[in-house]
Amino acid sequence: MFAKKRILTILFFVSVFSSAQCIAQSMEIVRKRPPQLDLTSYQKIAIGDFVGPTGAKTTRAMDLADAITSRLFNSSSYEIIDRNALYQLLNSQRGSEITTITESTTASLSKMINSAVIILGRIQDEKVNKEQKSVDNSIIVNGCYKSYWYHVTGNITAQIKILDVKTGKMLFTNPVTQNIDFETKRECEPYRLSDDSSDLLKETLNKLADKIAQIAVPYDEKVNIPFENQAITIFKNPFKKLPNAIASFSVNDNDNGLAMLKAYVDDKSLKDNLKEKAIYNYGVGLFLSGQDDPAIEQLKLANTLGSMNATHMMEIVENERTYRNKLQSFKDKLAATVAAAKAAADASTATAAAAPPTPAATAPKAKKVTKPVKRTKP
Repeated sequence: MFAKKRILTILFFVSVFSSAQCIAQSMEIVRKRPPQLDLTSYQKIAIGDFVGPTGAKTTRAMDLADAITSRLFNSSSYEIIDRNALYQLLNSQRGSEITTITESTTASLSKMINSAVIILGRIQDEKVNKEQKSVDNSIIVNGCYKSYWYHVTGNITAQIKILDVKTGKMLFTNPVTQNIDFETKRECEPYRLSDDSSDLLKETLNKLADKIAQIAVPYDEKVNIPFENQAITIFKNPFKKLPNAIASFSVNDNDNGLAMLKAYVDDKSLKDNLKEKAIYNYGVGLFLSGQDDPAIEQLKLANTLGSMNATHMMEIVENERTYRNKLQSFKDKLAATVAAAKAAADASTATAAAAPPTPAATAPKAKKVTKPVKRTKP
């Protein structure tokens, strides 16, 4: 019986060891992405009104417009004109007061705003399901025996339109949807749960605003970068410093992280079945250090040796290179638009300064009237 248990135990460790020869430790990096729509021929983005499903202004629609305005402004890519400024411009030119900025009022802006697009939106659909849940607490704190919360699901869809202010040409029109799936803060009593839908959906509106802003301006995206390591093992971990290397890359200490990974590649005592992991990790380190071509070379070598993640990682490197080139192109084109506008403004100023002054209009001289001289008789 004892011998049988011993055999089963050994088989268990062998099974775990063989099935976990390689696990992927990973780190998350943040990379900048180019906008989805090329608006680099414009200098300004105006924010029109966002309305509810019926076309009327709603608090939620205005909150969404405000959130989009903040994100566009914080990108520092374009000059942003908010709704209040548009109202002032329009009402200063018209006798009647405008209460909503829509497609029909955009034409009135063409003579007041140069080189601009306007973003308009309507919340098309709003599905929100709120389910109350509860659970008995295993640990009683302050007499709280049960916890209550809401599980909120659904989605919000906004129809977004982007128009050229001068020509009225439609540049973009598409629905943008944000799914809803979150749990509210847990409370000890159900009556303490908030029923305010505005509070519940605030984070969802912020995520929807992020998606809409990504159409026009650069944005951040998280990318998961996998490393290879030996998992559960009954022997010494051959990549003991890998977590330290990952930590170095996470704080941009690339030289230190790269040195630790290169040491594993140069380690002559490393077993043959672990070399592909060392080479793969070194390739990842080169990529994180901004050395794309050497990284691809190492990843190709690791792939020929049987790396599980090399093909996927090469795709990440190529994608990042493509995104980086597109982002640089966006910056160059936008800078050229700004420079051209400045040159045109300077030329206009110089032309005005060089023009001869217009002679001032003078009033016609009044005819001199002489009074007849009276003669006295001698």
